[in-house]
Amino acid sequence: MSELLAGFRAALTAAGGPHKQLVPNAFPPPFALSSGMDYHLAAKHSNGISVKLYTMHWPMILRFYGDALLQANPGISQAALTRRLVATLGIADGPGRPLLTDYTYPDPDTPHGAGIEAQRHKIETAQKAAGTTPVYALAHGYGPLADFEQRLAVAWAASAQKVWINRYGYLTEEKIDAIGRVCR
Repeated sequence: MSELLAGFRAALTAAGGPHKQLVPNAFPPPFALSSGMDYHLAAKHSNGISVKLYTMHWPMILRFYGDALLQANPGISQAALTRRLVATLGIADGPGRPLLTDYTYPDPDTPHGAGIEAQRHKIETAQKAAGTTPVYALAHGYGPLADFEQRLAVAWAASAQKVWINRYGYLTEEKIDAIGRVCR
């Protein structure tokens, strides 16, 4: 990852000068580990790092891991496996839902169910690893208004009042008003 970003940094500098910013997007810890992202190494070549708080994907990541582990280990307790995956992946503020089958992709009107402290912890963990290189949260416009506003508030606060919002097509007038309330 470090070599790739060093190459991008060199290309940006050659094409437009050293003032061009390099801000790679990354999955939050611990998901970043499987993609090869090392925030500490990335920070050496980056002006900032954006952390994807796409919380609607978190239950599916847990579910895909869990389904594969259950299939490979007949007889293992689904409830025990679910508790362990929730804790390992850090997606809930507590034990989470009891079974793998409780983890599905939320429809547009269903709250994402990701823990507020879990989201905050992911951003803080990324920032600690990145050192002085700023970490920005990438929030997502998907989901119901109250859930969106709550996730946006966590992202805004945890990433030093810097947040990018993805999927503008999901932003309603009410969500745009919520952005104004949160990001004053």
